[in-house]
Amino acid sequence: MRVPFALAAVLASTALAAVLASSASAGFAEDPRIGDVQLGKRDGIAYVKDAETVVDSGSTLAPTGCPGKGDSWRIAGGGFSAGTAFNLINMTRPLDYTDPDHAADDYWEVESNSSGVGTQITSYAVCVKEPKLKYVTAVAPDSPDADRVLSVDCPGKTKPISGGGSISHSDSFLASLFPKGNSLTAAAHDSLDGTGNFTADAVCLKSRNIETVRTSRIIDPVTQTNVKVLAEAPAMPMGNIYQTQRGSTGIPDPFPSTQPVFQSIPFDGKDKDTVPDDGWKVGVSNTSSEPMRITLFSTFYTPPGSGSKR
Repeated sequence: MRVPFALAAVLASTALAAVLASSASAGFAEDPRIGDVQLGKRDGIAYVKDAETVVDSGSTLAPTGCPGKGDSWRIAGGGFSAGTAFNLINMTRPLDYTDPDHAADDYWEVESNSSGVGTQITSYAVCVKEPKLKYVTAVAPDSPDADRVLSVDCPGKTKPISGGGSISHSDSFLASLFPKGNSLTAAAHDSLDGTGNFTADAVCLKSRNIETVRTSRIIDPVTQTNVKVLAEAPAMPMGNIYQTQRGSTGIPDPFPSTQPVFQSIPFDGKDKDTVPDDGWKVGVSNTSSEPMRITLFSTFYTPPGSGSKR
């Protein structure tokens, strides 16, 4: 194996913001672990996935929970697969279930509001037993623009090791999720022209055993491809977030006209096991007539005492 372990009224606006902000900590009636597939565990990291078939043109949710009960296993990262590049992902984020801690540490949820019937939406959860993980959420006010950006800061000296976001309603999609210093930024295209519910979510930690590897690739015009980021033993992948840029020169542009990333998942390499602990694979689609640069921020974890990192 090769592997180092993302308003009409003031009162109404305030109430809406409170509901959205608490969505990362509110419990849900249905157990998110129902139908999950345990992909394997290694050195204190568990990989889990959940695939849901699209049955109509409404919302399709794919929640993936950390294994077992109690507070031991906590969300460290997550990923998604849209099935095809034409299925739009409008949510990928950590959430809380029904335990009393009110932290978004129990499961990873992926949502698509614009998918083809019969295709599948899959979510992935990466879980660890780390009590020092922090979870933060920011809620955006309404905007006059359909292309929206929102940042959320990690507390203290922690930094984002993964993250996600959510933008409501059909034909909206997440365009970029990327770190800068101790903050995580989400960029989204809002089909409601700036009035869709929009959040950014970060999973934060300060640890010498975690490294973020930055990888940039130029994607040719009208091209769909996979980009793999391999880890180096003894580390393991925890998550991946990404930023798009216009043209091969890299002019910052978090707002592509179509969804740039349709898949972001951990994968298994050519080793003897079947655990997806060998790297992170990202499916990228560039439908424009000019090159697009995509920068991946892949997080890897090296178990303590297991050797040096990259």
